[in-house]
Amino acid sequence: MEETVMGSSQIGRNEPCYCGSGKKYKKCCLAKESGEEELSGMDPLWRDLRKVIDGLSVKIVLFAEERFGEALIAEAWSEFLFEDGESPSGPDRFHIPVFFSWFSYHWIPDPYSETYQATSGLAGGTVARAFLKKRQKTLNPLAVRYIEACQNSVFSFYDILSAEPGTGMKLRDILTEEEFDIVDRAASTSVVPGRILFGNVVQIEHLTLMDATAPYMIPVEKKPVILALKSFVRKNCPHPSRKDLVDFDVEIRETYQTIMEELRNPVPPTMLNTDDELVVIHEITYDIDSPRQAFDVLKDLSVAESEEEILRSAVYDDAGALTGASIPWSKLGNKIHSTWENTLLGHLKIDGKTLTITTNSDNRAQTIREIVETRLPGSVRFRSDNVISQKELASMARERGESDSETGASPTGSIPETGQEVREAVKDFLQKEILQWPHKNIPLLGGKKPLEAVETEEGRDMVESLLLDMEQREIHPDMLIDREIMSELRKILGLGDRPFRPGDGQG
Repeated sequence: MEETVMGSSQIGRNEPCYCGSGKKYKKCCLAKESGEEELSGMDPLWRDLRKVIDGLSVKIVLFAEERFGEALIAEAWSEFLFEDGESPSGPDRFHIPVFFSWFSYHWIPDPYSETYQATSGLAGGTVARAFLKKRQKTLNPLAVRYIEACQNSVFSFYDILSAEPGTGMKLRDILTEEEFDIVDRAASTSVVPGRILFGNVVQIEHLTLMDATAPYMIPVEKKPVILALKSFVRKNCPHPSRKDLVDFDVEIRETYQTIMEELRNPVPPTMLNTDDELVVIHEITYDIDSPRQAFDVLKDLSVAESEEEILRSAVYDDAGALTGASIPWSKLGNKIHSTWENTLLGHLKIDGKTLTITTNSDNRAQTIREIVETRLPGSVRFRSDNVISQKELASMARERGESDSETGASPTGSIPETGQEVREAVKDFLQKEILQWPHKNIPLLGGKKPLEAVETEEGRDMVESLLLDMEQREIHPDMLIDREIMSELRKILGLGDRPFRPGDGQG
């Protein structure tokens, strides 16, 4: 699951803090962010805005509930989700920051709906417009200006170009290609350049803020879906402005919903073994009469190691009788990889009068059972077959990842501390691989090579995102990709060099 990215402007003082501490926002990061010393260097308008917009969308939603009834919110919630839903609750509750902003500033009830008669006070406008009409005299003038600015804003998808933790971030609207320098203290500490935000960018005077963002950053793997949306928008509006995106509200929200659903409920990849069979782990156990007899009839299952090689690590008792041995079950060649000399199918371990076999598919498990029971008739008795499915393997992997995180284990893709010669060798290998990248078929590019993909606008956009993702990994201290290599890669692809910024990381 991606990291939570919530701008503090979306959170009420009594809401749980976005940092995950379990404390209320006012008792946690609000206090830190509001310290005079920390805020002294921030823009005065930003400081004033922070005071008046805290929990503002929540106040507007409560006004709508009080003035027009819960049915109005339920109707908007159903329209937002593209399905029936009584209220913002349950498993879809994570949408609330985005929903509250959309409901307050953008949604207009269907004039043919059952609840429309109860919304005469909206007069065909937004809930925020009705809120202003009723409360404007008692509102801070800056809050009024902010609400008006929000009504002129639009939700979209944004490439995260760079971030200055605690200060702000640079975003690019994928659909319009406009760039924005966002002022934000909270989200800028957790965003990752190269990934994507869905949110509502608001411009007020010289400041640009995020009024609401989706709860998860979007990984670059999801960008093809957004680029498909971009193509659709540009077919209907060749040079879209932010105002034009209002006409594509439904398509934008549909894309957002699709991506969020995939991020929250990812389909685990199907794991296949070297024979292109579904991976299912089997640990088969037999009771045997004689370790030596079992070894003699099963030793030829190994083509990778000779009998002499296997016996070098065998175990014997004091009388010199064999009591234990490990046999690598293998076969010549491979039906998928023609250059392979042999294929490892599993392991057979003889330990006293127990024979344990591990293999990684149902077909291989059935095959080895037939072999063992045919070769050792009357001398072998089946005890058990412990099966681990792909679902269980995925669960074990998640638990392992959480355990590694708690113990400080090295993350996947990083290189643990080791000798300088080894690091240099790995670094050299990685850099050679990277320079071959433009010539390889990449699934995320529709199977095209990067050199082919950059010939189209959509492909170039996707390649840029993949490079940005690579560059973000480069700044991790364990990564061994030189900036010079990334610069060379961009030259090969005919792309402009992107200078690395000190604020490109998470800090």
